[in-house]
Amino acid sequence: MDPWIDYFFSRFKPFISLFVITGISVSASTLDLSELSPLSFIACFLFLFLVVFLLRLNNDVRDIAKDEIAHPTRPLPSGNVGKKDCLFIIKYLKVFLVTLFVLLFISTPLKTKFMLILTGGYLWLILNDFYAHGFLKRNLLLKSICTQGFIVPLAFLAISISSPDYLISKSSLAYVLLLFGAFFTYDICRKLDPYGHPISLAYIHYWGYLPVFWLAVLTLLISAIGAYFLGAAMVLWLCEICIFILLTYLFNHPKKFKVIDIAAALSLIIHSWSGVLS
Repeated sequence: MDPWIDYFFSRFKPFISLFVITGISVSASTLDLSELSPLSFIACFLFLFLVVFLLRLNNDVRDIAKDEIAHPTRPLPSGNVGKKDCLFIIKYLKVFLVTLFVLLFISTPLKTKFMLILTGGYLWLILNDFYAHGFLKRNLLLKSICTQGFIVPLAFLAISISSPDYLISKSSLAYVLLLFGAFFTYDICRKLDPYGHPISLAYIHYWGYLPVFWLAVLTLLISAIGAYFLGAAMVLWLCEICIFILLTYLFNHPKKFKVIDIAAALSLIIHSWSGVLS
């Protein structure tokens, strides 16, 4: 298999990423019963895809030393994909993003311009570890909030591209809130392997399972509140209850961590599409 195809499927996880990106792009275009604009959808999808792929590559390059110990079979630490090749692609991803940024900036209303600047600035901070790498490394919760918080301006940007008149509406605020909770929940649930190497610095290695469980409950509640105000509680609360039950089940069955990983991924996909229910 081509090394980059292997990388795309093993690290980018297209089933999850593409479904979530498409869900956000469609939801952003149809909040408050707006009509789906093909051009806005394409712009949202392309921008989100480039951002997600850039962040994935950047994180893998940054964590290569840790992955050589904790995940030696991954494409970069195994040598299947070269670091220089990744840096080359990162460079051109940034060029494509800046080009799209400029095109959107000159062709969109003021609200969208503001969100472009805010999102671009936040992305710059993430790519540079907020210029506080050492401090954030010692404060995992703050680092997680800062990192997962990126979905807030990113989702608002998607909405402003497709439906700028509904940027600050009840539906858009609720959708962004539930999306933040769903992303945070997924980030927690995909790192619950109790046998993983501690150098990976997962939540469970920092605090143990019980504090992580309560953090996940908090992020589930954030999603549930957003779902209520979006008018999608009937569907989304079932997802959140399911994740809660599986988290409880994991107390006595820690080897089943893959189950909660898959369930949280499916829940994230459903949450990303929930804008069509508003």
